[in-house]
Amino acid sequence: MNKLTIILLVVATAMAVSCKKDGFEKNATTATLKHEGFDFSANSTSGSIDGEVISWYPGSGSNPNYSSGAWWRNDQGGVNNEQAHLGAVDPESITSIPSSWDDPIDPLLPDHVYIFKCIDGYALVKVLSVNATDMSAEVEYVFSSNGEF
Repeated sequence: MNKLTIILLVVATAMAVSCKKDGFEKNATTATLKHEGFDFSANSTSGSIDGEVISWYPGSGSNPNYSSGAWWRNDQGGVNNEQAHLGAVDPESITSIPSSWDDPIDPLLPDHVYIFKCIDGYALVKVLSVNATDMSAEVEYVFSSNGEF
């Protein structure tokens, strides 16, 4: 191979790798979710609140795997705690909503990824940190009105 061919292959490979990371990493918004509530589509703590952080298990019953922590409770606007805990995965690998929601739901865990059903769409969320005492979580998220990320 000549030098020009090698250079073109290197440039093409670099472009392909950088384009692959244009979804979540390029479009994510950082936010602090609190007990006062949060609206993902508006990136706001007021308006049509999609849910809130709480320090007790939401709904009836309990989660057999977790006795304490902070949970996202999204029971607003006809949504009934519809969320999926996807684990410690790369958010770039998530392209759409799951076919079912978790029951029971898990607490928010640092470096884990979740999808939350919102009043007007879906949020793909990576948890950066959690403070169960003050019922807050620092997150990065991407909002989608149609469930495609």
